[in-house]
Amino acid sequence: MQNEQLYRLIARKLSKETTLSELQELHEYLKNSPSDQYAIEIIASYWDSKQSSGDISDDQTNEHFKHILAMADAKLPDVQLEVDGPIFNQAKITADTKIFWLKSIAIAASLLILIGLSWWMINLTKRSPDQSLVQQSEAIAQKGNRSKLTLPDGSVVLLNSDTKLKYPLEFSDSIREVYLDGEAYFDIKKEPGRPFIVHTSGMQIKVLGTTFNVKAYPADKVIETSLIHGSIEVTVMDRPNEKIILSPNEKLIIKNNKLSDLADPEKINPIKPAIAINQLIPDPRDSSISETQWVENRLVFRNESLAEVATRMERWYNVTIKIRDEELKATLLSGTFTNETIEMALDALAYTKSFRYVKNGDLVKIFK
Repeated sequence: MQNEQLYRLIARKLSKETTLSELQELHEYLKNSPSDQYAIEIIASYWDSKQSSGDISDDQTNEHFKHILAMADAKLPDVQLEVDGPIFNQAKITADTKIFWLKSIAIAASLLILIGLSWWMINLTKRSPDQSLVQQSEAIAQKGNRSKLTLPDGSVVLLNSDTKLKYPLEFSDSIREVYLDGEAYFDIKKEPGRPFIVHTSGMQIKVLGTTFNVKAYPADKVIETSLIHGSIEVTVMDRPNEKIILSPNEKLIIKNNKLSDLADPEKINPIKPAIAINQLIPDPRDSSISETQWVENRLVFRNESLAEVATRMERWYNVTIKIRDEELKATLLSGTFTNETIEMALDALAYTKSFRYVKNGDLVKIFK
């Protein structure tokens, strides 16, 4: 029997939750392990002393366990013990018997710690909702979809496709924290004294009340945040002592070092992530900002490589795109799509950049 299973069975037995089959399994094991059996009896004695009365303090129960331990080293009381028939007294206790006691007590002490952890884990899974310290919820926007939700504090979040947001069902009195994997647009309710923090794979964003966009897909080469209104403080992973304050219409771009680290698992001192701050450039035709146009259900890209555009289209249309030619991957593209199908978008791009494609179900192959 594996140790983990043994600890689990003993923990369930002590909490009186074993099934008949579990009791039989434990009984069969203990028949062949007398030292473990004795150690478990010691544990049961200590456990019962703690559970039997709510008036007994921790100090008293600890003293009880010390008393049990002391029995291994102290002289046995002058009474007769009967073991399997023969009667013998204290004088007949051999050194081997004493060693057996010491080993059993040592096993008991070790098992008590491990069984206590097992018992805690078993009972943790049975806690009622009101016993949980923080109940978490997860909002998901699947590929090809976008969604909107209102957080417990009244802040509004829009999720782009292929995005997950984890947040508590109720924020604490001192802080509001969420965890983002993907892209989201935040309109945060201002609450002085209770900052709002967005955790991503590469940065942490702290705000009081503002409007901003965060794009942080773990698989992308860069992650970024664009500030529309207000002010945000950004802490970049691997640069914990540096705080970056963004002003409205600024975008922070961070190179995602995690991708290169995966290719070089032996790297001990990775280079700090490269960062840059750019100005958001409105479209002269309508003053719109490409970084947040997805909120208006528009897929917009400006001078992005076909490889980058393909990744965005995969999320937007819920397809898989394969580009066979390396030169094609580096081709720069610009475009805006609103209600176009994936075929209409590909036709338009293929016309301007002279490439061909084949679509078979959800798979698109692009080639020269």
